[in-house]
Amino acid sequence: MKIALRAWAQEHGLQLNSLSAVMSATDNGARLRRKIEEEALQLPAGQPNLVVILAQDLWMSPDSLADLLANAEEIVSEYHKVTALVLTGEDFRSVASPARKIGDSLCAVSDRDGLVHKQLLILNRSCPEMFPASTLEKLYVAFSH
Repeated sequence: MKIALRAWAQEHGLQLNSLSAVMSATDNGARLRRKIEEEALQLPAGQPNLVVILAQDLWMSPDSLADLLANAEEIVSEYHKVTALVLTGEDFRSVASPARKIGDSLCAVSDRDGLVHKQLLILNRSCPEMFPASTLEKLYVAFSH
């Protein structure tokens, strides 16, 4: 039994006698789509709208930032009342790095209150209502800290 447990733990990248868990398989894209859909139902039409979603599960997934960004951009493009989407999350062990723009998007990681705060600001180019350039610059600054 011990040998089987040790083999299973090693196969799943876990260390015996440690506090860890195997993440269940989830469709993070479907979960994000549902979250955006719930928020989009509440938004007024005819003006730019910002949606901020706690997306801890997306930040913890093994996908790269480029994959997360590409998937989120594709999903948010379906919601024409969402001008910009911000995915947020927190972590204990990440290294804070300066904010960086990736195309029109912004990825910011900051260390505050003993936690690492992560934000990914994504513009929806499918939205007919865009923020004025001055407002957009203020959003970039606000989410960079």
